[in-house]
Amino acid sequence: IVKNKLFAWGAYGQSYPKMQIFTRDPNNAQSYIQTAKDETKLENISAKVTGEVTNRVRASFTYFRGNKEKFGRGASATRPDETTYNQTGPSEMYKGEVNWTASNSLYLTARYAYFKNGFSLTPRGGTDGSVMTYQDANGVFHNTFYFYSTDRPQQTVSADGNYFKGNNEFKFGFSYRDVKVTSFSGLPGGGMMLYDGYPNYIGYVYRDYNPATSSKYISGYASDTFTKDRFTLNAGVRWDYQVASLDRSEEHTSELQSHLNL
Repeated sequence: IVKNKLFAWGAYGQSYPKMQIFTRDPNNAQSYIQTAKDETKLENISAKVTGEVTNRVRASFTYFRGNKEKFGRGASATRPDETTYNQTGPSEMYKGEVNWTASNSLYLTARYAYFKNGFSLTPRGGTDGSVMTYQDANGVFHNTFYFYSTDRPQQTVSADGNYFKGNNEFKFGFSYRDVKVTSFSGLPGGGMMLYDGYPNYIGYVYRDYNPATSSKYISGYASDTFTKDRFTLNAGVRWDYQVASLDRSEEHTSELQSHLNL
């Protein structure tokens, strides 16, 4: 963009895999009929900008976005179209980096990255609770199915340095990473009906589940490489700290419908 000062690149791509699901025709044992389809849309966007702020400082910014949209995930002989999932993301990453040549002997790098990660699985039969999942005598599910969504953001900060003096090369740095995961899943209508021999069904009550966890990772290191003729000595120390916890989360209670039209 600016000769010897500002550089940039970008990329974009899409693909569309498709799959059809066939089941034996109940009215004609010699033929098959399509009972479901599985379609996917993959989309990726990436870009990076690098620039020289001064003769000693170089900075860069990287962006990536990947999205997987899937229409009819989980299709099979026992999962007709209304019980399959529509899946969507996307996942995005933002990363900034600064390189500083402080002197002929000292080189420093600092980085920060934010990763937005998550996806959802929505049954094509809907999640409003007006219909409930049931399984017939042939083990085939009908009406709708489980739903699920999750959010998994991450933040990372790190810094590294190299210092040269005489026969020594010193390396040092630290990093910090924060990871959170929240999820939500359940059954539309709060339950499922399972066939238990004509004309009986068993009602399965399902309570919505909403867990939340968080994790932190901290580390630091320092090392020295001493070189003299054919002799090399490496010495260093590293410290790591990791902790994870199950955070407080809300629980959603649903009641089984009392009247069903199966």
